[in-house]
Amino acid sequence: GVSIVDINFLAPVLILFLGFLVSFGIKQSSRVGYVLTASKLVAILITIFAGIPFWDMKNNWKDFFPNGLGGTFAGAGMIFFAYTGFDAVTTVAEEAVSPSTGM
Repeated sequence: GVSIVDINFLAPVLILFLGFLVSFGIKQSSRVGYVLTASKLVAILITIFAGIPFWDMKNNWKDFFPNGLGGTFAGAGMIFFAYTGFDAVTTVAEEAVSPSTGM
């Protein structure tokens, strides 16, 4: 079964917040989309630059694909769907004619 610890409490809060934001209109939700995208890019760059001191070209390629190519594609698929799911609310707001009544 699912215990109370397994539930992600941040997800419903984000869904409610972004849904509330979308009801205000395209401009505000578009700005939030830009901020979220910029924050994702900053997080990726921080991760890359934080890892540079630990980069060992000789030993880092050993066991590069521990789960094979299938594991790599499975991980890439999960990341892709997580990214598109997170941006779906702001994207819908940009395409809506009247977000306050359509959402």
